[in-house]
Amino acid sequence: MKHIDIETKAVDKLEKNLKIYKDNFKKVVQIQKEIGYTAKDGLNKKLHDSVRKAELFAKRMQDQDVYSMVLTLRKLEKSFLITHNKKYIKKVG
Repeated sequence: MKHIDIETKAVDKLEKNLKIYKDNFKKVVQIQKEIGYTAKDGLNKKLHDSVRKAELFAKRMQDQDVYSMVLTLRKLEKSFLITHNKKYIKKVG
């Protein structure tokens, strides 16, 4: 490398940074795959299915207060899926 006038330290640093980028990219892809790319897969689907089951249960109970709480959860679910805002974790948790 020195023969063609390239600084080896800079190339080594670039190679190290590219490896870090590649490793982090793989982690992000794995997390996104677990969360789900759409509302119909991964944890997104499980969240949707759980809220839907709660909604059906509340309808069968015919209790307006319970049904109102479930509708609030449904609204929070939809808003979270759109915004991915962490504030909803505190509201639901």
